[in-house]
Amino acid sequence: MFPLSPSELHPDWITDALRHDGCLGPSAACTEIDVDVLGGDAGAGVTGQLARVTLAYDDDDAIGGGAPASLIAKFSSTDPKFRLYFRELGVQEAFFYERIAPASDVRVPRCYVARYDRESGAFFFLLEDFRDWESIRSVDGADETLAERVVSDIAAFHARWWERPEVHEHRSDLFARLMTDDFLYGQVRGWKEFRNRTALDARSIAVHEAAMHFNEAIRTAVYWEGPRTLIHWDIQLDNMFARRDEDGGLDLAIIDWAGLGPAKAPYDMAIFLGGNLAPSVSAGAAKDLLASYHRDLVAQGVPGYDFDACLRDFRLALLDVFLRTMYVAMFFELTPAQREGMVATMLPRLARSVERFGALKALETLTG
Repeated sequence: MFPLSPSELHPDWITDALRHDGCLGPSAACTEIDVDVLGGDAGAGVTGQLARVTLAYDDDDAIGGGAPASLIAKFSSTDPKFRLYFRELGVQEAFFYERIAPASDVRVPRCYVARYDRESGAFFFLLEDFRDWESIRSVDGADETLAERVVSDIAAFHARWWERPEVHEHRSDLFARLMTDDFLYGQVRGWKEFRNRTALDARSIAVHEAAMHFNEAIRTAVYWEGPRTLIHWDIQLDNMFARRDEDGGLDLAIIDWAGLGPAKAPYDMAIFLGGNLAPSVSAGAAKDLLASYHRDLVAQGVPGYDFDACLRDFRLALLDVFLRTMYVAMFFELTPAQREGMVATMLPRLARSVERFGALKALETLTG
């Protein structure tokens, strides 16, 4: 078995894992670990736990020889109910690190260990620590320079896996669950009560009431109709690290690939452009970023996908991102700060983007 929580980590386990990876020689050993639980509340989120593990070795040359000075340990939820509910996350992230990351150009954490148990939903990863990089907050938003880099990297990833066999062989149980009755109609049934007790802005209310009855048709178009590629599904600034080199160039790393699955390519752009741009980025600049994304797809060999198709898919994806964000705000067990961030920041940003990009027009393509 493997560790299920930060308290179960031990130097001997780390030693065996790093030797198996090949970054630690057979005569060296990890002798001490310092575990710093991340994220508050004992590091336990709805879907998992995180901890930074600082390592000490009996060989002073181990780090210089390739062994990491620190790692990020990622565990499944401590709650068996949530662990079972999100049981596919470990499978999907392991699939990414084993099959997809080695054949992709996007910068991601090196994975030293990937373990999961399909039956219980438990998982455990040891990942590269970007502690010396700049963490980026979604609530702050990306300026145009950072946004251009994100768009370029994601376009390259989407083009690489466009309609590839891996797209069709990788079945996402997470996406399938989004088609269940609870996800499709729960927020319709619970809407009036939530609206009356929550300080939602008028634009968010209007978007939700216009789109919520089209949930099933939107999700069918976004997740099940072609052409598709592999998407990240949570491409937010909170899942990125940045670093500038000596020449002023920007390095970007993207983490948390547990939501990996097949869908319309502009889905990731809907998440990023819809809710992660700084307020200073104009509507015109946001639209230019989407056009740049499409040009990158075409330049990297994506066939038969014109901008009108890209815009339609983007609009539908943007509506789905809005609806699932509203669902999380309505039904998930969030901290007051998390719920406030969704209601006061993310939903208004997404609703503004729905308006900017004319996303509600895409409903006409579903209803004729």
